[in-house]
Amino acid sequence: ALAGADDVAVLARRPGAAAALTGSLGEGVRGVVRASPGWGEPALRDAFARATLVVQATSATLRSSPAAQAFAAALPLASLPADAAVTDLVYDPIETTVLAAAAARGLKTVDGLGMLLHQGALAFETWTEVPAPVEVMRSALAAG
Repeated sequence: ALAGADDVAVLARRPGAAAALTGSLGEGVRGVVRASPGWGEPALRDAFARATLVVQATSATLRSSPAAQAFAAALPLASLPADAAVTDLVYDPIETTVLAAAAARGLKTVDGLGMLLHQGALAFETWTEVPAPVEVMRSALAAG
């Protein structure tokens, strides 16, 4: 929204959480910010059908488990346009159940390592008051 998206929909299992997030974005936010009333299937399919980017930001995919697979299966990825992208902010595992399902559909995917990198860089700068060595940190992540 802050970067100028035309429409941002926040879908949450808890409608109050979605409303709090959208409310925190402030009055200067461009675009339309909507909080979903929850995981109602028709509303969810409709939101996905209009999406160009899906950001999975829950802890549901932290482990490859039957629950994570059920979570991924419940998302209407088949409703996404063919040129949509899916990112999962979880970084362990790198390929989450949601990313695997999106990749199987042929969608562009982005793992959570970038989020981890930049969270670490921000923490480094906050604690040390020194610019973070982002490229060194990126190399360390790649080395695994």
